[in-house]
Amino acid sequence: MTRREWQIALPILLALAACAAGLIKGLQLRGDARGPEAMRVLPSPQGERVALVFDGALHVTDAEGRRLVRQPVAELGLAEAPNDMDWTVDREGHIEAWLFDDRVPRVLRCAWDEARPGLRDCAAALSGAQLKLNPRSRAVHLAVDRLGERIFLADAKSAQVQVFDLAGRVLARSQPDVSLDFPNRLRFLGDDTLAVADNDHHRIVWLDVAAGRPMRVARTLSSHDHGQARPGRGLVGDAAFGADGTLWMLALRPGQKDGDLLVFDADRRPIARADLPAGADPLIVEALGSAALVADFAGADLYRVDARGRWLGPFGDAPLRAELSARHDQLRTADRWFTASLAAGGLVIAVGIVLALRFGERPPRAGALDRETAARLAELRSAAHAPALPVVLTPTPAYLKALRRQIVWSAGLALLSAAAVLVPVAMLGGALKTAAGIGPMALGVVVLGGVSLLALSILQRRIGSTRLEIGAEAVDWIEGERRKSSAKLKDVYASAGGLLIGARVLRWRLVRLGSPRRPGEPMFDPQAIERALLSRLPATQLVDDPALMRLQLQRQPLALKLLLALPIATWVIWQIARLFER
Repeated sequence: MTRREWQIALPILLALAACAAGLIKGLQLRGDARGPEAMRVLPSPQGERVALVFDGALHVTDAEGRRLVRQPVAELGLAEAPNDMDWTVDREGHIEAWLFDDRVPRVLRCAWDEARPGLRDCAAALSGAQLKLNPRSRAVHLAVDRLGERIFLADAKSAQVQVFDLAGRVLARSQPDVSLDFPNRLRFLGDDTLAVADNDHHRIVWLDVAAGRPMRVARTLSSHDHGQARPGRGLVGDAAFGADGTLWMLALRPGQKDGDLLVFDADRRPIARADLPAGADPLIVEALGSAALVADFAGADLYRVDARGRWLGPFGDAPLRAELSARHDQLRTADRWFTASLAAGGLVIAVGIVLALRFGERPPRAGALDRETAARLAELRSAAHAPALPVVLTPTPAYLKALRRQIVWSAGLALLSAAAVLVPVAMLGGALKTAAGIGPMALGVVVLGGVSLLALSILQRRIGSTRLEIGAEAVDWIEGERRKSSAKLKDVYASAGGLLIGARVLRWRLVRLGSPRRPGEPMFDPQAIERALLSRLPATQLVDDPALMRLQLQRQPLALKLLLALPIATWVIWQIARLFER
């Protein structure tokens, strides 16, 4: 780079570094400001309660939103927020919370203390790698049948539901005939019925989970069954079931965001698509009284929706709303950092491109004559030299040697490429486990390498028989006894490595492997071709490789041009058709 280019590049690089710092700042703000991550409505003698995991703490409110306790998850023995939770009442009327901790993994069981509101005596009910069929799965959900002493777990990537007893023994697993795809939140509805949000199948599945027999699908309800469902929002992430039979279904976009809340009546007839706030990002829905309580992740908010889909307003008392509002503002600040940094980065890049084009040193285009060659040709042209014509040029020994070396390298590369593709395929198919499988595979690789070498050798012989006959008014390109192309001098164009003769291009320099812009070994004596041909061409006929290719295309027959344009025209027509379909 020149000094001027460094003077331009350094401020641009510093500005881009500042934009990257802004993006990192936005990431940090977003990582620190997470919306509600888990929520359940729990029964109690004092009425319904809402349990919410948010901002690194467990919040429990009454049905009106008055917060009873804020308990950091660290007090429960958790290093991070639980993936999911469920709340139950045992036979003696004790309220318990069940929290899934993905770091171990384990299921924590905690007792609810009504006298001093909060969870106490947390201990592992289940633990171990068997809780997740796919160790890489981060989306794990649970539901608990306390009276039946069963825990249901679904890790999304395994596409299965597991049933454990309280001693940690596996009682059952869903089989392929149940056909789940990325199972999301679970709800145990009693009467041996488990509702599964079958995310990627766009439906709610009611499973019959009676003990002692395989799970089976009792019924399903698809998000597409709702007449007001919007295209692109079909992934079913959660569902809430009201006491009167109303069902609120959460239908999401890919990425589990920007969802709709679809309302069905007790007979599963569509009622409405809920009127959610602008920019809503519902993550969890719970039935609370005769309405639904929605936890909004990206908006860090809680609000209620009635059985007709009408928005009833925000949920929570002043302290809880203040905490939600602070996280909401932090998320908005993170979004502003993101937007401003991306916009500034785009502007800096655009300014850098303009400055580089205006003041930077442009690299030579591929195939353009270097300054020394151009000056030498100009000197020959001005000297009005008159070479003895006609001149016949043939490939030099150095060129043929370099060509043979390149053919060997090319054949070896083809052989290695074939082995790199065929051997893994054969290993996956088990063909390399026996001698009978190894033989044909090795023979196939050898034959492919031999065919490649034979084809390249034929090419070498053809090139070795090439002659370039340069006359006073015309140039002829001959291979063996066949005239391959011919053109008058005024129709011949040249680049640093190619000659356009008629409608064909003769590459008179080898292309360097790994350095295609650097000129390779010349086919003919450079001084001879410069004196006999290049110095006799006007400057307008000395071009670079892209221009040479364009001129060659212009000289092709109309039928060939149409054939080359057919794929592009087909793609354009297809895109226009897709646009009208939308």
